[in-house]
Amino acid sequence: MRYLMLTVVLLAAAGCASGTERLQTIMDDPSAILADPDFAQYQEQSDALESRYLRKDITYAEYLERKKQLDEQYAGHVQKQRETVENPDVRSQP
Repeated sequence: MRYLMLTVVLLAAAGCASGTERLQTIMDDPSAILADPDFAQYQEQSDALESRYLRKDITYAEYLERKKQLDEQYAGHVQKQRETVENPDVRSQP
């Protein structure tokens, strides 16, 4: 029985040791495990829009208008997700 327990402990330790690189990555950047693909897409679009403005491809007025549209689109998407989570009946409707 003791050998079985020792074997289990050694296997667990070996398993933990083999994953230390991933664990270190998570410890360095905890947000790495919490990824929101919708926000990531919004952030990419927002950054691209800002880059276009900084390169003078669009005017400041155009930047503000498109940024407002992007923000409203994302806010609507977030609100829809929130309603779906808070109201389970919405998910069951086609």
